[in-house]
Formats: sequence, structure tokens, C-alpha cells
Amino acid sequence: MAKITVKQILKEIEDEINEISTTAGAPGYQTPNAFSGKEGDEESDRMKKIAKRSMPDMSDRESNVVDIDNPTNQLKEGRSKYYNYRDSKTYKKPASKISFTISQIKKMMTEVEYLTKITTRLKQENDVSASKYWKRSVIDLVEIGDKLDGLVKNIKPLSK
Repeated sequence: MAKITVKQILKEIEDEINEISTTAGAPGYQTPNAFSGKEGDEESDRMKKIAKRSMPDMSDRESNVVDIDNPTNQLKEGRSKYYNYRDSKTYKKPASKISFTISQIKKMMTEVEYLTKITTRLKQENDVSASKYWKRSVIDLVEIGDKLDGLVKNIKPLSK
């Protein structure tokens, strides 16, 4: 067996490093807007509409930035979500704000119901027992049940 010296190993590594090519020497694209969506692009417009529909407007609830409509330009830091929600200018009347929020809750609950339905169907079709779930999933199911119980308690006063 031939002995390999450290010098020989270093020489081989150096030869390999010298042969490596990089893209640093290649010219870049000369069109800065080559990968941006075109104005009026149907696919881009469709995706924007889908994103706008699927994401509820949470900007007034959790925003900690300066409110442009606020003449004193005070930050909303340190304020609870409730006060940001209460003071948002989305709707002028509290009843309108409550009605809008109830409709948003209904939409979100419809999504939860749909996800529960398809998950149950997948479980039944593949004959998956709860013992095969991840440990965290069992804990999450208990927490979901507790949250739903809490929701029932909070929704009852809204209907009175």
C-alpha cells in the first residue's frame, strides 16, 4: 500500500479548487423587469384576487405601525388587540363592526368545518387509527375541543 503524504492531498485539493467554475464571471440579465408580472397579466390578476378573497383583512387588528388616519401619529404598540379592533375606522357604528366580524367568523368556521370533513374522510378511507397520529396531534385535538367549548360560551352572549 502506497503512502499518501499531506502534500499530495493538499495538491489534489488545490487542483480541484482551481477547476471549479463559478457564475461570478457570467453577465447578469440586462432586463431588470424580466421576472416581474406584466400589468394586466391574467394569471397575476387571478392570483391577486384569490389571495385577496382568502385572506381576511387583519390590518386594523394587529398593526403596530403608525396609523396614517391618526392625526397625532401615535404608535399602537402596547395596545391590546381589542383596543385596536375597537378603535379601527373600518366601520363607524359598533353594530356594523360586530355584524361584519360575525360574518368573518362564519366564513372561518366554514373553512374549519371543511377541513374537518376532508380529514375525517381521509382517516376513514385509509383506516387510520388515532394511535397512529403524532403525539402532538392528540394534544392538539384536546386543545381544539377546549377552544370550541370556549367559543360556544362566547357566542351565546352575542345572540342575546
